[in-house]
Amino acid sequence: MKAFAVLGCPNEGSELFHQKMGFSLVSTLPDIGYKHGCWHDIKYYVLELNPFRGDMPEPLTYNQIKQEEER
Repeated sequence: MKAFAVLGCPNEGSELFHQKMGFSLVSTLPDIGYKHGCWHDIKYYVLELNPFRGDMPEPLTYNQIKQEEER
């Protein structure tokens, strides 16, 4: 399981915050948005919450989760 952060950059404070929380930069879309008279990047950060294992069970559907809660 992973957590993702999508940042409009430049945004040094937000980038430093996410890096300190353990997020890693995985992708940059350069000059993708225009704001306040200049072009900005979008940066994608990811944090590994639960490392992938080959023996992981299939995800449950929403209905399966609801049925478990009703028991």
